[in-house]
Amino acid sequence: MIVDSGTTYFTAEGRVYQKVMHLIGNGKVKCGDTEPLLHYKLQDRAGDFVDLNLAPEEYMVTDGRGSCEPAFMKIDVPVAEGPGMLIGEVFM
Repeated sequence: MIVDSGTTYFTAEGRVYQKVMHLIGNGKVKCGDTEPLLHYKLQDRAGDFVDLNLAPEEYMVTDGRGSCEPAFMKIDVPVAEGPGMLIGEVFM
């Protein structure tokens, strides 16, 4: 997982993207509906684990008219380099 200020949304490779979209849905919803807390367990190069929890306010975006949608985009990541994900501005 990479934090990238040049990327607006969360981006995830195919398998990760599909899992997230299955969990939270892929369409617009009324802002404030019950979206789940997303939990990621990350492992650094030293083998230590870090927990990252994302509340809906951190991964949903609004259209300004009362509708929200997930701030996720699908990207291609070479199999040898994946699974991979970028955390963009919406998180920061």
